[in-house]
Amino acid sequence: MRMELSNTDLQPTVAEMFNAQKSMEGVILKTPLVPLNIDWPYAKIYLKLENLHPVGSFKIRNAFCSFKNLPPNTKSVYTVSTGNFARAVAWFGRRNNIKCTILVPDHAPKCKTDAVEKLGADIVRIEHKEWFEIIAGRKVYEKGENLGVYLHPEFDRNVLAGNGTVALEILQELPDVNTIIIPYGGGALSSGMGTAVKVLKPDVNIYTSEVDTSPQVYECQKAGKAVPCKYTPNFCDGIGGRGCMLPVWKVARKVIDDTIVVSTRDIADAIKLLVESNYVITEGAGASSVAAAMAAKGKLSGNVVCVVTGGNIDNKKLLQVLRGEIPTD
Repeated sequence: MRMELSNTDLQPTVAEMFNAQKSMEGVILKTPLVPLNIDWPYAKIYLKLENLHPVGSFKIRNAFCSFKNLPPNTKSVYTVSTGNFARAVAWFGRRNNIKCTILVPDHAPKCKTDAVEKLGADIVRIEHKEWFEIIAGRKVYEKGENLGVYLHPEFDRNVLAGNGTVALEILQELPDVNTIIIPYGGGALSSGMGTAVKVLKPDVNIYTSEVDTSPQVYECQKAGKAVPCKYTPNFCDGIGGRGCMLPVWKVARKVIDDTIVVSTRDIADAIKLLVESNYVITEGAGASSVAAAMAAKGKLSGNVVCVVTGGNIDNKKLLQVLRGEIPTD
């Protein structure tokens, strides 16, 4: 039986997601869903390879939806991002001749910011705490009024609709999926995908993966509300934060069944596993879903899909992983 979710201003309908999917045809890659090539007795693991997009992450989907819904004759936009949404925004900005400015935290990986600048966008680095206050909606960037239309990577109904298309593809290709594991960063991917799944196939488990240096979902589920969370920077820059952001958490908490917290050691091992088993290169956040599956073991059964959200990792960090090390700055 399908379950209808009470809608919020941020939570799109599944009809909006299907419309987004239709509009993406011929523009956005329908990414492969492939088995993880290992012998594992607990469940059959599949990889949803969102790292194969031209910008290296799923963020191309929500950036597409953001640009599609811009006011006519928009000349410039700006956003806040650790790098992947920034790259997607810059990619569409270049295609549409729209100037882009990106606010990134001071620890944003150089491989990501270099790629953004190559696409013609301007990078502004700010201290992480201030950056998080801006992305969380608790502070306005004082120079923003001169930078054009603000594209929020999380607090946007169009963003969640674009993210929901990942779930639509999984359900269409693997209708007997039992569990989907989604890396939790800002929460919009989990919220969008979870909304689609809980309406179309509510018996499917939605688990998030997160790193123990910033277990946002775990802390919020334990508290029963959105609460601040400890944060320690590390190579898994695409997940974690200083706490689940309330507007997105209002949606996420309704569609997430549980979370799986893993260590940076687990994630480094998962990156190495993906290279060796499937010849897939992924960043820390993207590999966290596979790390979570490996850690959960007895909790999983049947068909499990791990969303590999992105592949933008510095060569230096990748080499450290392949040597069996945990990447450092």
